[in-house]
Amino acid sequence: MLDLRRARLALVASAVAIWLTATNAPWWCDALAVAIATTAALAWWQQARAGQPRSEVAARPGWRTHTVLAGAGLGSALEALGAAGDDVPSGTRLTLAWSTDGVELSRHSVALLTLGWDDVRCVDTWPAEAGPHHARALRLSTRQDGRLELLPTNGPRGRLPATPRRVGELAAELRDVREIAVPPPPRPPVPPKPRTRVIVPSGDDDDRRPVDVELSTALLAATRGGGRELRLRPDERPGAVDVPWTREELSTALFHIIHIEVPRVPLEPGASVGEDASRACRHLADLYPALASDALDAYFMQYCFENR
Repeated sequence: MLDLRRARLALVASAVAIWLTATNAPWWCDALAVAIATTAALAWWQQARAGQPRSEVAARPGWRTHTVLAGAGLGSALEALGAAGDDVPSGTRLTLAWSTDGVELSRHSVALLTLGWDDVRCVDTWPAEAGPHHARALRLSTRQDGRLELLPTNGPRGRLPATPRRVGELAAELRDVREIAVPPPPRPPVPPKPRTRVIVPSGDDDDRRPVDVELSTALLAATRGGGRELRLRPDERPGAVDVPWTREELSTALFHIIHIEVPRVPLEPGASVGEDASRACRHLADLYPALASDALDAYFMQYCFENR
């Protein structure tokens, strides 16, 4: 209904402009007629361009579109995916369409690339360049290690990039649609917490701290110092556990230490990596008092290396 009203307005304005030009009216009337006719023509042209994406969507119910600008590397990314990308320079206006069936990139109503959501690994935002613009863009990472960088515009006829907030909203919408189309795989079950071994008290008067050698050696082997033997301090001695370790139980205990217990240690704002590593090692020492200091020191260095 709104498009019909605009078409009628443009027709009436053009008729008035032609009538004023045909009569012997003053010069300012002729200038006014030219201005009215020009405005009506521009309104009709813009309405025709703006209505093009809407007509495409109407032909495919359930699809949504947004005008985007091609990122600097989009052409080469399209060619890597087997699409025609040589005629898509940086800053080219394109139409991005999506639904639960997939995502499509088109130019002048001609599809350049169509992907199913199975082919899209993730959707996020990333700073990108498109023509003269540098702004936050949508980035679609494909299973073939391709990255499609698209700068959404601030409207169907927008010449400028959309705000970062709007780009984030579009990325969230695309992720939601992808999650509906491709549900994430179920998380693997977390192995149960292994039974903690107890050091058997010795019958002698040795007051050195007993060490669980097998568990300490396994933790040492998981670090960068795993190529050497466990070194006990003068105040430590090998201790006997109440139940011998099996290989499966030792692997489960190591997984629990590294992937469950260490991430539970909260990170303090402003703390250094060394301070975070110290808190993690103290947490492990409290849970497993029989861990050797050499194994904890090696894990301290490993933590600092991985989080440097």
